[in-house]
Amino acid sequence: MSAAHSKGTWMAESHDHVSCQEVVELVTEYLDGALTGERASLFEQHLNFCDGCFTFIEQIRTTAELGGRVTGIAVELARPEEIGPALAEVGDVDHLVLAAIDRDENSVRDYDLKRATYLVTMKLLGYTQVVHTLVGRLHDDSSIVLFGGLAMHRPYRGSTTVTTVNGGISALARTMAIELAPIRVNAVHPGIVGDSPFWSQKGEPALKPVRERTPTGRNVAMRDVVGAVDFLLTNRSVNGTNLHVDGGWLLL
Repeated sequence: MSAAHSKGTWMAESHDHVSCQEVVELVTEYLDGALTGERASLFEQHLNFCDGCFTFIEQIRTTAELGGRVTGIAVELARPEEIGPALAEVGDVDHLVLAAIDRDENSVRDYDLKRATYLVTMKLLGYTQVVHTLVGRLHDDSSIVLFGGLAMHRPYRGSTTVTTVNGGISALARTMAIELAPIRVNAVHPGIVGDSPFWSQKGEPALKPVRERTPTGRNVAMRDVVGAVDFLLTNRSVNGTNLHVDGGWLLL
């Protein structure tokens, strides 16, 4: 197993949080127990907030448990120039899922260019560079799933970059389906996932109003998203589709 990290280096942009990029850089130290005190506390606080990084850590742990049967590779999508070398040893690819997340809060009035650039680079350029790097290792029956989100249809205060990027993911899936044919490309856009680390800690005050305006009367669960991704990867006639996994939340 390999992981990109900066051994013994603390690179936080401020002293009260860590970024997704720093999670990638510090993952080996964290899993080895080398992060202690405030550094470890801030790292774990970030995992409680960021579903994507929590999932990333769990994937690395699972890779370690599986031993020699799999190889884990940590890639920072916001540094697309590093993606090609990082994936150089990857062999043939049957299915590719690109699932990155960064809970950017950015408004037009208080625009943080650095944060916006990070998110745009990670999801639009990073996703595209991964596919570009691996396209020669995909075959005619391969499939790709891109993760977006429903903020593209239901913006909220501070979602300027998230809304824009998720709209871009929708378009990216369609153009890739044309350019890469017969390889299938689809996108999945989950709603509020009630049992995810981020939303579950918010509890009923946040989740009950969502259920009440969802026709199914229940919150989306992580297994629902997994089932949707499996469907998009394996159904040979679904292509260029943007699938909403929200229980009909957008209808009301």
